[in-house]
Amino acid sequence: MRIAKIYLLGQDPRFRYFSYRVPLDKSYDKGELVIVPFREKLVAGIIAELTNGNLNGLLPIVGRLRLTTSPVVHIGKMILALSRLYLCSPAEIFDLVTFGQAQRRINLFFFTVRNGKRH
Repeated sequence: MRIAKIYLLGQDPRFRYFSYRVPLDKSYDKGELVIVPFREKLVAGIIAELTNGNLNGLLPIVGRLRLTTSPVVHIGKMILALSRLYLCSPAEIFDLVTFGQAQRRINLFFFTVRNGKRH
């Protein structure tokens, strides 16, 4: 069964990944930005690695973050590449490129883009 190692964006701890179950009817790629449950809420994350393994006790990925203006997977792959270059986690890179206001930027970037227009 497929397991995704996901770094949470705008959440602590930023330096480690969390494992989530990939639903059987879905297919995800490394670098995709997804929505996952974390501490009784839904948060954004980036898939850093996909592996096979034991799914006991793992929560499933809820879905993909979708944008109408640009391919989300390209943004995710860029974050992964920068994290390898700077030797830090993808979540830490995300914080750096959002100038320390990660949660605010996530809300602005992902949730205010509707129908190709900013609201």
